[in-house]
Amino acid sequence: MKYLAKHIILVLGLLTLCSCGFHLRGHAAIPAELMSLRITPFAPYEPFHKMLRQSLKYAGVQIVQDIESNQQIPILNISAPQFTERTVAYGRDGQAHRVSLILKIPYLLKDPQGRFQVPDHLIELQREINVNPNVILGAVNEKATVQKEMLREAVSQLFWQLSVINLKMDSP
Repeated sequence: MKYLAKHIILVLGLLTLCSCGFHLRGHAAIPAELMSLRITPFAPYEPFHKMLRQSLKYAGVQIVQDIESNQQIPILNISAPQFTERTVAYGRDGQAHRVSLILKIPYLLKDPQGRFQVPDHLIELQREINVNPNVILGAVNEKATVQKEMLREAVSQLFWQLSVINLKMDSP
């Protein structure tokens, strides 16, 4: 009887969720005005830029590096990602046991005429990790893994922010 009641509740919950119009977020569509885009500065080996370029190319965006004088291409200017650490908790021994990693990536978007469409925007992420001073190698590996995940999430956030931009492509 308990088994049947649990299944009925589960099915009713799923039906309610489906009937309310909930659906998982799919892949965002980049506006047509941004289907050709120049990313500055050109940093092909920087992990964030590499992930962003791959994500944009996967979405069908053409990344342009050299602009000819007659091309009308928006410019996405992304500053280098900056990681900072802040100690959140200390142990009885006075050593840091919990650290907050903070990632900040400032960016701006200009239309082809050089007007700011998204002036001085900032993507900011924060994660906390445990630090065991006795296991230094494990802490370093965990920190590197968390930083890589944060960069991936920052790419995703930037991608979603670009997908909602309404760029005005009229001439000056």
